[in-house]
Amino acid sequence: MNAVAKSKAKERQVEIAASRILRRWGIESVRPVRGIGKEAVAARLGPIGVELWERATEKTTRLLKLVPVRESFRGRVGIRK
Repeated sequence: MNAVAKSKAKERQVEIAASRILRRWGIESVRPVRGIGKEAVAARLGPIGVELWERATEKTTRLLKLVPVRESFRGRVGIRK
């Protein structure tokens, strides 16, 4: 496993741990995180908590990865007898 893959795996583990903590708090969606407060979320969840709070309060912008659209489409139509 290379360094990038290890980093992504570790990041995913942190996200899963944060998700489990939120479920224990009775939080099933991001919206209730708004009411907790940024400092409280950061104290309990660390950087992932801050990122989650910023997403919940729409304080951050996430860029979309644009995918080029194919210019043409060829379909095959067949009729079975």
